[in-house]
Amino acid sequence: MATQLARLSDDLVLIETLPFDDFELGLLSVFRHFSKSYETPEQQTWQHAYMIAAERWGERIGLSTAYALMKVIQAVSRCRPGGLNVQDPLCPDAKIYASVDEVAFISMLHHMRRDEAQHARGFIQTLAFGRNDPAIIHAGLSFAHRFSLGKRKQASASNKHMLYVVG
Repeated sequence: MATQLARLSDDLVLIETLPFDDFELGLLSVFRHFSKSYETPEQQTWQHAYMIAAERWGERIGLSTAYALMKVIQAVSRCRPGGLNVQDPLCPDAKIYASVDEVAFISMLHHMRRDEAQHARGFIQTLAFGRNDPAIIHAGLSFAHRFSLGKRKQASASNKHMLYVVG
């Protein structure tokens, strides 16, 4: 990432130094619970992921957010048989630190939501061990389309006086 991230170690980053919006920071806990459900399926932590999302954003938005996020996690998990390094969502330090894999995952979505393909591509490659995996791209773009912020417009003198047709 272009910004300076405060690292505790090679594996952990201070969450407060991340450039994510509130929605993306909210995804982190849901992401962690879904990811842990792959490690220990008998604990069924996927249920916590859905409950947290519904509490955070309401059932209508939260459940669809969790479902779309789960599809992205599934795509990444298929590329990473060893799984992702994810913080235990119940650990108190998880509110302070994020793992490098968590940062890469949320960063990918962060850039996709803003239609910043070039930046997202680097994080896709990080998650997929150097490949541009089509399943990750498809799932990530589907998520980003549903929860898009659009590309940020640059203020310039050339577009300052544009005409718009309003119907």
